[in-house]
Amino acid sequence: MPARTPGGVGHARPGPARPARPGPAAQYAGGRGGRLRTGRRTQPFTAAGLPEGEEKAAVLRGCLKRWGWEVGAFFDGVTATPSDAELSRIAPMHSVFRITEGDA
Repeated sequence: MPARTPGGVGHARPGPARPARPGPAAQYAGGRGGRLRTGRRTQPFTAAGLPEGEEKAAVLRGCLKRWGWEVGAFFDGVTATPSDAELSRIAPMHSVFRITEGDA
């Protein structure tokens, strides 16, 4: 019997952009893809980095609103309700990707 992945880990939900691990965003700017595998099922995906701007700030704001209590340490002291100036300051330190189904 194949091992099961608990809690749906390994599934990518296509659609809205999601923040990635902290780090210099420039190194992740190019579109990349791969295949997600859960058990015997595989699904191709493409991840494209979002440029600095309103869409990236909106994703970071949503992340902080939802998980700020848990991830606040990675956002340089920014709280769950950041000002536009705070988001502008931390946005270059965080990569945000748009995940889409299929190969590019």
